[in-house]
Amino acid sequence: MGEPKELVLLSKAQRAIAQAGSVDEVKELRDKAAAVRAYAQKARLGKHLVIEAAAVRIRAERRLGQMLGEIELADSAPGNQYTDPAQHPSSAAVLLDDLGITKNESSRSQRIAQLPDDSFEQYLAGCVETGREPTFAGLLRLLRAADASSTEPNSDRAGADHHDARSSRPTIDVDFSTLLAVPPWPGFQSPGQAPITTDALCDLPMARQGHEHAHLYLWTSSRLLVDGLDVMEAWGFTYHASFVVVYEDERQGTPWGDTHRLLLAGARGGRRYGQCHSRSWLHHPRPGDNFVPPEIIEMIEAISPGPYVLLSAAQESPGEEWTCFPFESAA
Repeated sequence: MGEPKELVLLSKAQRAIAQAGSVDEVKELRDKAAAVRAYAQKARLGKHLVIEAAAVRIRAERRLGQMLGEIELADSAPGNQYTDPAQHPSSAAVLLDDLGITKNESSRSQRIAQLPDDSFEQYLAGCVETGREPTFAGLLRLLRAADASSTEPNSDRAGADHHDARSSRPTIDVDFSTLLAVPPWPGFQSPGQAPITTDALCDLPMARQGHEHAHLYLWTSSRLLVDGLDVMEAWGFTYHASFVVVYEDERQGTPWGDTHRLLLAGARGGRRYGQCHSRSWLHHPRPGDNFVPPEIIEMIEAISPGPYVLLSAAQESPGEEWTCFPFESAA
């Protein structure tokens, strides 16, 4: 079997991305690069090809952010980015849904586009040289470092006007071995709760908290799967597996878009999992306010050690062995 045409694309992808004249063209290049990466990894065609495909995908994502920065996007109010086109604030404004882009994707790509060219190229070159796969989380860490270095803490004006997001971050004073995080993702928060963006989640200092050998369970959805993986990497954990909670009721809209939740499992250090049931799914009534079913809590306690920490915007501590901390808005 010959190589798929997507593999041939990689050698010309950088020029194609630079010359792309529309959002759809860039999205197509990004999606092809993602397909090549997945194929190369599954077919074991070599780490270098996986890295090259990942780099092409990130280049396309950055170009997408640059293009979105030049487009007049419709405000999300009233409603959100999926508001009916008749509610556009102007005839020139474009809804993200018109472009087939979610709010999180738009935010991430435009953030990546803010990274200076030399820093961006140095990051990709460093990944190639060291045999590491370039990731969105890695680029976002560079951006946060650049933001921190540009702050002027000795300036009276900066001290008065600058909002330090770190002051609103949750400080976990427990040397936890297992963390369950239930973020108020946009569209999944309880009434009255402020959503938290993927960038803000990545910026939480979880990589510096807890035991050096720890487990992380991250509650997310299929629509936010990529964002969840970015958050997990930014917090210093390596993704291992996922558990699916299938809701009994059906919702209209995107196929399977809101019919289940995903529990992503990751670890850092040498912490091993205990023996668990081979079944990787649970059929369950839809809980209110994005709550994690008690069966999930029991499963986590069975395969991961305490002390346990629940990081949640609404859910209370599930038991005596758990310490609960609320999410704070980093906006």
